[in-house]
Amino acid sequence: MPDQLPPLASFEPVRSTVISVPSDKDVPDVPFAAPPVLELANGPSHTVQFTSSQYSQATPSACTILATEAALRILYMTETVSKAELPDRVDSSWGDSVIAAASRYTSSTHLDFETLHEKVQRYRRNLVVEKMIQCPVTNLRAELQTILSQHNNSTSRSRPLAFVITKPPETISAVFVPVPYYRPAGNARRKRDKGKKRAVIDSKPAPPLRTTSITYDRKFALFDSHPRPPLLQSSYVQFDQSFDAFTNALERLFTPVESIAGLTAYERHQLELMSIAQVNVMHLSPEAHDAIQRGVFHFDANTDASLINDIESLSRWG
Repeated sequence: MPDQLPPLASFEPVRSTVISVPSDKDVPDVPFAAPPVLELANGPSHTVQFTSSQYSQATPSACTILATEAALRILYMTETVSKAELPDRVDSSWGDSVIAAASRYTSSTHLDFETLHEKVQRYRRNLVVEKMIQCPVTNLRAELQTILSQHNNSTSRSRPLAFVITKPPETISAVFVPVPYYRPAGNARRKRDKGKKRAVIDSKPAPPLRTTSITYDRKFALFDSHPRPPLLQSSYVQFDQSFDAFTNALERLFTPVESIAGLTAYERHQLELMSIAQVNVMHLSPEAHDAIQRGVFHFDANTDASLINDIESLSRWG
């Protein structure tokens, strides 16, 4: 294997399984081989299913590794390819390569993100953790809305963000990709309306470069290394165009644990913990940006010797 792969832009995407998944209704019970084309009230979701998962790879406890690896690679891709091309670059070979990154993790222990980030050089060097929050899964939408609102009002609002989200025992990840676009501000000018003294707004388009303002459209990529039958039989990435579609998908994955009668106080406490989500918010480090600029970033984790050694060490530690 070469020490590093060529820039991602030189790769040609291969054929992948692309389906449309509903955002606000249950998935219909249809054969996977012929998925329906479904349109959403809040825009279509573009879903790419891969051919393997953490279970087919015989690494059933590796979801935190896989979620973090997928987040890092998508963040890398936002720096190397057009953001509009991003869904086309996430294909079957991409997903199977992500799943293979954890092939050496043989432990049955589910790692927490803090341990992974601390002990794995690849993630410690390339990902800067901005904050960590814990909240009931019922508050997850509101917490993410607050995080993104703060980000959108900051000077770094054009920077993609990654989220590694854990609701025991599962971990998934998501990347928020701000896509800049121009919105005509409108050419507001006063004029008389048929001799009346009130002022009205002229709806003529605004002249370019003078009254046109830039905003940031929200695009989301959600990675899940778990199969979600009946429609999704292996790992996948779902691209959503709106915050509502993205958080609807999260709410389907992370539902509160139902209370059970007759539990002891300790058992009730354990059950409550399983309805708490932890969100780690991060972005690419300056070191990662430098490696990308110099063309030495290890896009394929299977060529990163430090990751291989660290994962093997975590297997023994776990």
